[in-house]
Amino acid sequence: MADLGVRFRVGQPSPVEMEALADGLRLLEWQSSEPVGALPPRQGADVIRAVLDGEEDEISILEWSNLFTEPEWPISDGRSHADVCFLIFLALVKRKPVTNLLLFRAALFLNGGAYFSDVMLSNIHQLSGTLAGSHALSLKLVINARESDFGSSAYEAIGQSVTPARLFANAGLGACRELIRNTVGAVIRLAYSPVFLEYSPWFSELLKELIKSDQVMLIEAIASHGAGELGREEKLANDLKAYCDPSVEASLWSELSEGAQKVLSTALKISEYFKIRELSKRLEEPEALGLPEMSETSQKNIRSRTFFWSNYQTSLLSVRVLLPEATAEYLKNRGTLSFWYELMSHGDIAEVMILEFEEVLIVDILRGPSTEIRLFRKSRRNIQLLQQGKIAAPEEIRRMYQDDEHDHLIAWQWSVESLLRTEYSIQVDEGTTWFKSLSKRAGAYQRNTGLPKPGLDVLTQRNQALDIWWKTFLAQEAQLGKYGSDDSAGSQRVLTEARHYKRTGQKRLWRDALEDEARKGDTLSLILLVKDLLLSGRGSYEERIRGEHWFDKLKEKAKDGDMSAQKFLEKK
Repeated sequence: MADLGVRFRVGQPSPVEMEALADGLRLLEWQSSEPVGALPPRQGADVIRAVLDGEEDEISILEWSNLFTEPEWPISDGRSHADVCFLIFLALVKRKPVTNLLLFRAALFLNGGAYFSDVMLSNIHQLSGTLAGSHALSLKLVINARESDFGSSAYEAIGQSVTPARLFANAGLGACRELIRNTVGAVIRLAYSPVFLEYSPWFSELLKELIKSDQVMLIEAIASHGAGELGREEKLANDLKAYCDPSVEASLWSELSEGAQKVLSTALKISEYFKIRELSKRLEEPEALGLPEMSETSQKNIRSRTFFWSNYQTSLLSVRVLLPEATAEYLKNRGTLSFWYELMSHGDIAEVMILEFEEVLIVDILRGPSTEIRLFRKSRRNIQLLQQGKIAAPEEIRRMYQDDEHDHLIAWQWSVESLLRTEYSIQVDEGTTWFKSLSKRAGAYQRNTGLPKPGLDVLTQRNQALDIWWKTFLAQEAQLGKYGSDDSAGSQRVLTEARHYKRTGQKRLWRDALEDEARKGDTLSLILLVKDLLLSGRGSYEERIRGEHWFDKLKEKAKDGDMSAQKFLEKK
């Protein structure tokens, strides 16, 4: 071995230094009050005889330890094992270290550790009433473990307002992890009973101390009490939401059963945005590229929709997810719970989301030849068809007359945000200052003005693309049998064209189209004209006069019982 150049010098003892070190020490400090016992140490049978002979004060801790592991007990002058144990217990409780050792060794054996005397364990309950403090608690836990009565230990933890781990630590048995785990299991079983409702704050605190798998089991037990009961427990609801909110990446949500998710989504008022997020997460996986006509571009587009709607979680009332057969089968194979989506029996490749806000239902079609957004005001018919009815294919929605539609072309986020805010009073979540996935400039958000207006080059590019999209959209609508020869269908086409004129900046054509329909008594056209000409605060004197004219017509409609007109006037 190479010489590292390191040398150690062994010091020589100095009598003077040793005397100084020992100065002041008295023999008493090196003495123990515990007996040293016999040499060699007595074994179990000899310890028993010493107790019976009244020599327990001479038994050392080591010798007591030998007794605790004695498998064969001798016959003791006709005395039963129970009687002998009683005398032994009377002797050892006089000495705290021996009592500590007895209880610890018994608990350690029950925990799966080294052997402990069957005779002593079967009679250890005789100590009840003779111990106090931590010893009494330790004995109670040992007896419960002996009887596999971990429910009683669970009640003990609840009664003392401590976790099972702290309960065992207080008893000096913190090393007995298997007994602690069994007690936690008993606590979780108790959580299914009415005891939970009485001690819900304790269970709520316990949740924070458990490992992940136990947290999941406890939450399942808590959810068994139903949304009604849990909804009345405010602190518990807040604590549960911290662990179960599906919008949080580290949430336990995906570990929970379908039944628990249903209860918690209602009880905790969890935003149904999690359905959008879950669908997007699954469709963005590399394996999803095996779905019909799925591409990396499709995945990128789906991700951008997810980011966009994440800004509206607090105002999002519900989400309905409709999937074609191939996508539903893919999610099933990936182990995704099915309670939050529905199968379209005749769907093509398109996944469909129906988003509910206070006054409008928004249909966002994620894939396919036309990935448009359609907006429907909350009429009784629209609610029945879109939220309650069975939908077999996206075409069933497309055949309905929508109140608005929108593209997913360049700068669509800016345009949709403006549309929702100005036309439908849908605001983004409080505190939002940036739209995710957009650049710092494009995504910078101000509550009063929305997203920044794109530059002229982007707007020009958008309008050019929008004209092409619009012609394709109208052609597809016509193929569905919409905008036919009857007056109602004709009016719907005019209104659809008016919306396109407005979106592309052709304000005059937009107003002309609306006024044509307003003359026919169309309520929506009247409302749009009143909002633009009279309520916007931007109109000229002539425009305000025209606005007042249409406002009078709208009041007449309301007086005649038109619900939409009445509702609009109530809000003014």
